[in-house]
Amino acid sequence: MASASGGTRVDVAMFMHPLVLVFTLFWLSFVGYGAWSAETDLIPCGMFVFGLTLSLGGFFTEAFIARTLLSNALLDTTQ
Repeated sequence: MASASGGTRVDVAMFMHPLVLVFTLFWLSFVGYGAWSAETDLIPCGMFVFGLTLSLGGFFTEAFIARTLLSNALLDTTQ
């Protein structure tokens, strides 16, 4: 927290759980290698895109929701 003109500024850092991050990197590295070595097979490429979309899409969606909820909660307490 830091003082700001007109109130207090709250900075929040969000990150994936370390075990989830390690598992995702492990899984995507093998799927990425399979996609790289099987040039004509689209299944490993689809799995790689799906893994990225699932991980990053889920994280950023939840981070945006948490940011909105936190902002609303802090605004409600100041009024």
